Amino acid sequence: MGNISNTLCNAMPWTVKVEWHQGIVLTIEPDGHLDLMGQLGVEQLDDFREGKAGSEAVQELMKHWGIFLRDHSRTYESQALDAMRGAVRSREVMYNEFVNNLRKGRAREGISENPEAFEELIRQSGYAKVKVEIDTLKNRIKFLEKEIGDTPSIVREKIDPERTLMFTDPPRVFPTKLALQMYLNDPGNEKMKRQYEAYMANYNKVAGNE
Repeated sequence: MGNISNTLCNAMPWTVKVEWHQGIVLTIEPDGHLDLMGQLGVEQLDDFREGKAGSEAVQELMKHWGIFLRDHSRTYESQALDAMRGAVRSREVMYNEFVNNLRKGRAREGISENPEAFEELIRQSGYAKVKVEIDTLKNRIKFLEKEIGDTPSIVREKIDPERTLMFTDPPRVFPTKLALQMYLNDPGNEKMKRQYEAYMANYNKVAGNE
C-alpha cells in the first residue's frame, strides 16, 4: 500500500465537499488537502483506503470527485494525474450517456436535429457545466504530462513513520525516533502528540502490526 497517510488531497481546481455520515461534511479547497484524522474516527478512515471491505463505493466516488489519500511513496504529481484522469472518465461517462439518451429521445419523438436547440437543452440540464469541467481537467492533465515528462512516479526514499510527523505539510522528519518523541514531549505539543499516537495506532492496524 506504500506510505499511505491520512491526508485527503483534492486534485481539482474547485472546492470538493463530501457529505459524510451523521452530518459530517468534508470540505477540501481547490488543490488543497484535509487531515482526515482530525475529522473522522479510525474506523471511518478505513472507508477511504483501497482494498478495505466495503470501501468500493467510496473509491468510486473518490474517483469522480478527483480526491485521493496521499501516498508518500509516490510523487504528488503522479497521484494527481491519476485522480484527474479518473475524474475525466467518470464525467465523460455521465455526459455521453445523457447526450446519447437525449438524442435518442428526440429521434423517437420525430424532432429534427437542430444543433443550437440541442446545445441549449444541454445547457438547461446543467450538463454543459460537466463538459466545461471535463475540458478544464484535460487541460490540466496535458500541462502536467508535459511538465513532468518521464519523471519517476515512485519516491525511492521510504519515510519512516516512527520518526516522521506524517500529518504536517510537508511531513516533518526527525533524525531518530527518540528525537521525535522528545519533541512531542515538549510543552505545547500535547495536541500534536495525541495526533501522532492516533496516527500510529491506525498505521499499525493497517500494516497488521497489532
